[in-house]
Amino acid sequence: MKKIFITGANGFIGKSLCQTLSKLNKSVVGTVRSKNSFLTLPGVKFILVKDNSFQTNLSQTLKDCEYIIHCAGKAHVMNKKDKLDDYNLVNTEFTKNLAIQAAKAGVKRLVFLSSVKVNGESTDEDSDNTIVKNKKNKIFTHGHLPKSEDPYSISKFEENPNPSKPS
Repeated sequence: MKKIFITGANGFIGKSLCQTLSKLNKSVVGTVRSKNSFLTLPGVKFILVKDNSFQTNLSQTLKDCEYIIHCAGKAHVMNKKDKLDDYNLVNTEFTKNLAIQAAKAGVKRLVFLSSVKVNGESTDEDSDNTIVKNKKNKIFTHGHLPKSEDPYSISKFEENPNPSKPS
């Protein structure tokens, strides 16, 4: 049976995915950044990946994987000192590197989880970016133009292979 590869296996979404897939008796390989974060789940093998960057080599592990669910990324550490390059290294370059290695390894599908934050902090603008009065908290739609405002959201937008369309 081919495996499901999950990046960011100890993150909010990755951990839940590993637990659910384990209960469904799926074979999973999950990446974590620390030995302290290894979970014990039947059918799940955790591998230590200290550096999520363009240099990370996962090609041997990916050869046995049919699917990738890419959850890893730099987030929740947003402050004025964070630089765009810090986010790009993980959120842009690692994602590109993973996709290239997946294609070479013959992975059938890469499910990429990103962030709606590329659209901005609120939905108080219409799809043509004109302010809509008294319509706060509308739902983002495909018509909204990206409005990335901080290093995190800019890096999430830049990791999209077609930046004219948000992921």
